[in-house]
Amino acid sequence: MIKEKIKKAFFRKEFFNSSLVSFSNFFVGGINFLFHIAMQRMLGPEKYGVIYPLIILSLFISLIPSTFQFVITREVSVILHNRSITEAYDYIKNCFFYLSISAILLVFIYFLFLPLMKIFFHIKESIDFYYLIVMTVFPFFINPFISFVQAREKFFFYTVVQIIPTLIKLISGIMIVYFTSNYLGVIASFIIGGIFTLLLLILEFNKSKRLNKTINSGQNSKFHFLPLFISFLKALPAISGFIIISNVDSLIVRFALPELSGTYSSVSVIGKASFYVALSVSTVFLPILSKSKDIKNANRLAILFLTIFLAGFLGLVFVFSPFISSYVLKNQYPGFESLLPYYSIVFIPYAYITYFVNYYVISKKKIYEVSVFVAILLEIILIIFFCKNLFQVANVIGIIGLFVILVLLIEVQIERIFVKTHIKTN
Repeated sequence: MIKEKIKKAFFRKEFFNSSLVSFSNFFVGGINFLFHIAMQRMLGPEKYGVIYPLIILSLFISLIPSTFQFVITREVSVILHNRSITEAYDYIKNCFFYLSISAILLVFIYFLFLPLMKIFFHIKESIDFYYLIVMTVFPFFINPFISFVQAREKFFFYTVVQIIPTLIKLISGIMIVYFTSNYLGVIASFIIGGIFTLLLLILEFNKSKRLNKTINSGQNSKFHFLPLFISFLKALPAISGFIIISNVDSLIVRFALPELSGTYSSVSVIGKASFYVALSVSTVFLPILSKSKDIKNANRLAILFLTIFLAGFLGLVFVFSPFISSYVLKNQYPGFESLLPYYSIVFIPYAYITYFVNYYVISKKKIYEVSVFVAILLEIILIIFFCKNLFQVANVIGIIGLFVILVLLIEVQIERIFVKTHIKTN
């Protein structure tokens, strides 16, 4: 009986795809780790402490294309399931056009806030932010095509399009920083990687379209941007919430404890690798949840896979933490060896918070975004006014993560009680 249950749970496409994407994300995470280690070694704590928060800022700015990617993936999954692939092609092309316009508007808004960003990040030169905005607009062009690959569940190509550009980013970043000794080489390498990503995705999209050009499913429905934009607005709070709560600590530490931001950046870039695990499972299960008639059972299966992968990640952190501190970083970052395992543990709740965005957005429940934004506010206040060292910052992060998970668990129990009461009444 137990053997049959294990076979039923793990010998299935979802587990294979989750494993494949997890391997891809960990491989890419490993390359990114080598990239950041190389940058830490070549730039030193002071310069790296400047550039890493800028990378986090770019992640926040990419909230807009990330939310569109979520919505587009969901919509294209439904189109492919209920209608035709030719309609999906037209949908992606229209999305690409409107997201390109959005990128232009973002650049305009970005320059309005440039003086404030220079003050916040303690940076005098505007050129840093010019490089940053070029790097940041790439997701607007990339994400519609990523959605198309994800919705079609072409996860082997999904891994390829992650790995190759990341390798190019690693090589170009090391070469540029080595010859220039300028931290702007880090951003330049992200731009180069983004160009290769976009090229690969466009080639795959056109290839797929040629292979399916004989398909004729009748007249396609007309694309309307307004429903897409409304779906975007509904999903934005939840998706922006999980990205902000998972990364805002690096920005706040840069602001409140600038002398410790180098060590904290080196710890968080590894300790937050559980984020990649959650994204792996989320990537695989988003199309499944979008089409599923039984969301709760699919959600339980995803949580099981996520828990297994997270346990493996923690084991690796505890084993390799001393090696990374002593041999890779050459003890340049004080407190790294003791802080990394602890930080990795307290960050685990954020992996579940990251995954749950799928379930709560599709279920149209507002409790997720409300609890996450309350937690973000508390985290900012506690770090700025009460944290004097990095272990105190880690404690705040752990408490805030558990708070969000506890709120979500309470909501689940309340819903179960309500359903049981309703069934008994009827």
